[in-house]
Amino acid sequence: MTFNEETGTGNWALIDLMGHTRYAGLLSLHIFGSASLLRVDIPEITTQDGCGETQTIEAQTITFNPNAIHSIKYVSEETALMVAKQIKVRPISEYDIRRDAENLVADLIGKGKLQRIEAPKEVVEDDDDFAPGYDDDDDGY
Repeated sequence: MTFNEETGTGNWALIDLMGHTRYAGLLSLHIFGSASLLRVDIPEITTQDGCGETQTIEAQTITFNPNAIHSIKYVSEETALMVAKQIKVRPISEYDIRRDAENLVADLIGKGKLQRIEAPKEVVEDDDDFAPGYDDDDDGY
């Protein structure tokens, strides 16, 4: 099981990146402009937690610079899927970011490091003068 650099096709693999990050999926070559990147297609993963509840992690594609690779181990599809179920790499989503940001703000408010500012109850209308020193409505302001 080897990577074919001429066609950009690959096989199932375990990819270890610098920084102790591991991915398991279908490895291939991805050309982006003049850069050659590696692409890992991670299939949809369905697992069961300790309580017997089923969790589904949607399929995702990750590309990265080959200089970030620590090691690549070519494996069978079954092995790659088994490791992918153990790793459980979850794609980041807008919902996760928003929820985490809201939790962080609530935590900072709770610790007194951040103060919540309420919007004023009534809106105060600004003067409608267009230029400083010019009073177009004779209201004195």
